[in-house]
Amino acid sequence: MKNNPGFGLLEIMIAVAIIGMVTATIVPNFARRIPRVQRENFINALNNLSQFARQHALISNKIHKVVFDITQRRAWIEQQNGKDSTGEATFAPIKSGSLRATYSWEPQFVFQNFVIEGVDEMSRHGGGKKTEEVWFFIVPDGLAQEVTVNVADTKDTVNKRSRQIGLVLNPFTAAFKVYDEYQK
Repeated sequence: MKNNPGFGLLEIMIAVAIIGMVTATIVPNFARRIPRVQRENFINALNNLSQFARQHALISNKIHKVVFDITQRRAWIEQQNGKDSTGEATFAPIKSGSLRATYSWEPQFVFQNFVIEGVDEMSRHGGGKKTEEVWFFIVPDGLAQEVTVNVADTKDTVNKRSRQIGLVLNPFTAAFKVYDEYQK
């Protein structure tokens, strides 16, 4: 009898079965993690944007506004650049070479409410028409308006409903605190 080095059919089948069991265990865990990671990235990007606006307001000693275009799923920072003939402040988008002054979010994040100083700016016009553009201000001393944003994450469900995310902006730090349910 001659000894053949290598693996027999039974050994290969056992190895394939083990790999299959490990894959069946690990892959679903990664799939469940993806929405959470995307949600964390979304929240971090909003925090980075508001923090950048705060720092820029402190440095430039000008009013800044963080603008959200709800329909285009885009946010950016504008800086006061003067006043118009009626005395109203005018703003222009800031440009930054090193940091991102704009952010676009995934369609899975659906804004439900955008409350600024106690008023839901998304539905203040009545008649069921939603506001397309919403913003909040950060003044030169770094203070922000009181802001509460309620967002649904449609890729992550809890009890067959989109996950609720409540974001409340700390007016002193311009950082969002995250809640696992909508906030008022």
